[in-house]
Amino acid sequence: TGTLAVDGGSQSFSTTAPGQNVYMYFTASPGDNIGLGISGLSFGGHDGSTITVYDANNHSVASTGCNQVSQGCGLDLHNMAGGSYKVVVDPSYSVTMSFTATLSHDVASTLAPDTPISGNLARRGQTATYAFNATAGQTVAFQATGGSTVPSGQLTYYYIYNPSGSEHTQSYSSGYELLNLPNLPQTGTYKVYVVPNYGATLTEQVALISGVTGTLATD
Repeated sequence: TGTLAVDGGSQSFSTTAPGQNVYMYFTASPGDNIGLGISGLSFGGHDGSTITVYDANNHSVASTGCNQVSQGCGLDLHNMAGGSYKVVVDPSYSVTMSFTATLSHDVASTLAPDTPISGNLARRGQTATYAFNATAGQTVAFQATGGSTVPSGQLTYYYIYNPSGSEHTQSYSSGYELLNLPNLPQTGTYKVYVVPNYGATLTEQVALISGVTGTLATD
């Protein structure tokens, strides 16, 4: 067992009996976006495990599979209710296991039009939220360039949410992504949620690009 501090140091765990679980505990504030990263995962036999996060009422709030072939995994915990949480790592087979766990708040920044910023997710499992303001009918594009992950070659997922909180669009890529956002439906603050696959670290540059539009007159 162990207690994880959000944005604190990583902790390593090793089981001594085949099939033994690992239990980790942490506290979150309401509205937190937190990423759990598992790295250095190793099994004394068959590969595979399940990671489940439970709230204070022992209700499952998130779950994912994790294996050493992918060199670990990540679990994004978005817009949390707050309170005390328990993480259970359960090996899929009766084997021993060892791994390192890292818990981090997401990186939050605001995008200004045509002003690129660095998107550096240096901790395993860390995610990012980029906000930008737009008016209904406006056309922009979101761009991510120079993406590099550790482990290398991992995909990164991009989710864009409307001011109302509903998902506007999503995509994924490795190294480069551009999401055209024509004729946005609402006025307000949009959010881009960035999640590297398998809890990989990520270095990239992100930007909000002004739309190129025009009105044509017939004849």
